[in-house]
Amino acid sequence: MTCDMLSSMMKIGMMGAHGTGKTSMAEAMLSGPFSTFSLVPSTARQIKAYGYPINREATELSQILVPLLRMVDEAEAFTDKRNRMYKQGLISDRTLVDSLAYTMYQNANVWDNGALIEHVTMRLAQMHINTYAILLYFPIYWDNVDDGVRDPDEQYRREIDNNIKTILELLDIRYYTVPNVAPEVRADWLVQKIFRANEENAEQWMSAFQGML
Repeated sequence: MTCDMLSSMMKIGMMGAHGTGKTSMAEAMLSGPFSTFSLVPSTARQIKAYGYPINREATELSQILVPLLRMVDEAEAFTDKRNRMYKQGLISDRTLVDSLAYTMYQNANVWDNGALIEHVTMRLAQMHINTYAILLYFPIYWDNVDDGVRDPDEQYRREIDNNIKTILELLDIRYYTVPNVAPEVRADWLVQKIFRANEENAEQWMSAFQGML
């Protein structure tokens, strides 16, 4: 998960249950040290805007549309000529890990038979997760806030968080855990993580090169 954010286009993925501060951190990043990045729009809100149910009301169709639309949005943003010319990277405040976590909940608690939807979403997540240079996991640090889109049920949110942690372990995904600090501090924390990772990566390359001499 190392990438030189000053020399190549980076994609940062955020993972976590709803109401854990992903969008707030993304906005702080864009207004601060990541001002040359673009934010990929919310997939769930787009789905809801078209009249499809989300959260615990999600159907098999609306739920499989979430990872597909996320992949399309990210691909379009990443290949957009203006972004390639003027942007250094993308911030995605959801990943397919999140999509899979919500699908797992629906399959276990709501749908009669969503095994195929979960299976396909799992395969998509495995395939797509390696497109991110950095992955961030957002634990639950505070109470949920009902914004008209998020499901306000706290037990539901906790189960989504547990599903995400299960997926991260199952797929052996490398990630950084975001600390419980203000969004602006989180943005600065990430900058330090990136620079430290780049320094360690450079040291490893230098050590390998010297070993060849």
